[in-house]
Amino acid sequence: MKISRLSSLLAAAGLFVTVGAAQATVTFSFNPNGTGAVGAIAGATTLDQAVGSTLALNATNFGRPLAVGTQITDYYQANLAIVQDENGDILFSNGGSGKFFTFVATFTEYVTSSVIDGAGVKTTFGITGGTFKMCAQTASGNNLAGTGFACAGNGILSGTIKGGNATQTSFPSSLQPLDRFGADNWGGTQTVTSAGAASLLAQLDFVDAGYFPDLNVNTQLTLASVNSSLISPYDQVNPSRQFSSNTIANGDVAANVGAINGVTGPNFIFQSDANSSFAIPEPGSLAIVGVALAGLALVRRRKA
Repeated sequence: MKISRLSSLLAAAGLFVTVGAAQATVTFSFNPNGTGAVGAIAGATTLDQAVGSTLALNATNFGRPLAVGTQITDYYQANLAIVQDENGDILFSNGGSGKFFTFVATFTEYVTSSVIDGAGVKTTFGITGGTFKMCAQTASGNNLAGTGFACAGNGILSGTIKGGNATQTSFPSSLQPLDRFGADNWGGTQTVTSAGAASLLAQLDFVDAGYFPDLNVNTQLTLASVNSSLISPYDQVNPSRQFSSNTIANGDVAANVGAINGVTGPNFIFQSDANSSFAIPEPGSLAIVGVALAGLALVRRRKA
């Protein structure tokens, strides 16, 4: 999943609000040992996550458009890949010195439009809220099993997803093996071909100063923006058989995609790719976000 370059758009009920222009980019320090400023890696800008998985509950309609207003809960999980600076240079790779990190998130989205577009079904979503967390682990999460990604408490970094938007276009008549990464570990399960993306705006609520010694939510308001690609079939990682229903439980929800992912359901799973970066909002930017979210609530009430 790619948490974006801070120029993300916040979509609320079809109202796109540019928040990137009202933010100041944060360069931060990262200490994989959790020992604070001593031994920290300075000059980081991006937490680039490895390719992972997203589960969308009750997101299939036998290849037909979803009803406007349909609410869907999403669970996301991935390992950290690398920590980068603004030039794209690698400052830390996951597993270095035996240190491993994972990400989990859960958020709610609702259908704003869903139509047949040529041979595909194109759906757009508004995202109303959720939570995310970064965890320090003793090993990488297991992508195929879908376990080892969540952790107790606040992890080392956590926050609240404030809003966002997503799109997805699927082609029910274009079927492929779901698991095309190495051997087929899914016993011939098929999937529709699909491609999409999600853009999320989140606010940090907790920062472990041992790992992020100069990302302190008590002294600065920090936003994390998220931009994730969502595709099927899986070509770069094994599809996960299980997902975490919240940021603590580990692998307690089965993927449950049926014989054809995206058609038989009830759930839909996607290969996801994301990265994370941070910014400090300038005065007035939170008011813009608040107005956008208020507009979202108003439109939802009108639709209801």
